[in-house]
Amino acid sequence: MTHFTPNPAGPFQRWEDPVDGEEYVIGVDPAMGRTSGGDHTCFQVFKTTMSAFVHVAQWYGIIQAGEAGELGAELGSYYSHA
Repeated sequence: MTHFTPNPAGPFQRWEDPVDGEEYVIGVDPAMGRTSGGDHTCFQVFKTTMSAFVHVAQWYGIIQAGEAGELGAELGSYYSHA
């Protein structure tokens, strides 16, 4: 499993740690799975509340389509099975 460690120079940024009992949703732009041509894949993680979506994390980088699927599944598992 991927360890989601924030790094200002890396692809993963986290503003809130996952909290048991909270609900999260993930949006993704898969960028057609290309690793050449500068097309980036982006995952956006939001905590859902009664009145808003709170942006808690994102992953932004170049990755192949199959790896993006695995990364999305791991990110969803990390954020309470989003």
